[in-house]
Amino acid sequence: HGRETPQVSEHCAGLPIVKAISWSGREEERELAAAWVDAARAGQMSSKLAAFLVDAYAPLTGGGTGKKARWDLLVPRPEELDGVPLLLAGGIRADNVAEGILQTQPDGVDTASGVELAPGVKDIAACRLFASNAMAAWS
Repeated sequence: HGRETPQVSEHCAGLPIVKAISWSGREEERELAAAWVDAARAGQMSSKLAAFLVDAYAPLTGGGTGKKARWDLLVPRPEELDGVPLLLAGGIRADNVAEGILQTQPDGVDTASGVELAPGVKDIAACRLFASNAMAAWS
């Protein structure tokens, strides 16, 4: 989750890669995403680029802050992310997962702190509601 270049795939033993990337539309992010897509299309990676996990822009941590991503910057889907499955992350909770799905049309969603009672402690009821709301948005 950061500024890794496609060359990191050499160390991934051929396993599929979900490349986490912050997205605020900055040139640096656009260039990084394009480099991954270009390398994948050119067959220059020893692993498959399975998806981009798009998170909120967090310059100090890279992600995992629980801060909501800028969904408006994903509509329409940025050219640099086009053609690769998109997993929406960044501040997704049971009360906003349907909105995120309907607005951005991702291929999947990711949550962590959005369904926690405390760091690392999942709330079963919140997990169930999250899944239910996500399934309803996709149906």
